[in-house]
Amino acid sequence: MEACKGYSVHSFRIYLACALCAAKCLMERIMAILCWKNKESLLVYARMNDGERSDWVLSLMTQTVDSTVAAHLPLLDADAWVAALQESLRSGELGAATRTAEDGADIDDAA
Repeated sequence: MEACKGYSVHSFRIYLACALCAAKCLMERIMAILCWKNKESLLVYARMNDGERSDWVLSLMTQTVDSTVAAHLPLLDADAWVAALQESLRSGELGAATRTAEDGADIDDAA
């Protein structure tokens, strides 16, 4: 029980929201389980895991975008940027920066 002293009910609700999101629970079910009345709470607290975020970022690097609007954009050589992003993912630096930003966020519980 000593380990639990550093956590609040609010922390537990955030954990539940994140775990349910990772388990691919429907948004409406997460809201019902946590007794949230609006999606704003869900969008704030049901955070994506760092690994899933990294997987999405890595997968977008292999996608070809050829929509009509994007075709008008200038071509960019993003090799250096992609290499730096991949290195920050491998080193864990990107995940650490994300956690630091999320820890510092001043967000009220909308529940």
